[in-house]
Amino acid sequence: MTTTIESWEIGRSTPNGSATRLMQLMEKNPPLKKSLKKAIEKEKSDENDKHLVDRNNLKRNG
Repeated sequence: MTTTIESWEIGRSTPNGSATRLMQLMEKNPPLKKSLKKAIEKEKSDENDKHLVDRNNLKRNG
């Protein structure tokens, strides 16, 4: 995702209609932005936890 945003910033590409609309909504509604950020951080954390569990299971069963 970071690469995508960097591409927008340097003019290499432009956001599609959905991304543009989401950014407009977040700009007008800061609580929405905070909520989305929190949800993304939780999803990343959950994904990291899942990988740790998978790795530990492999070690035990390997």
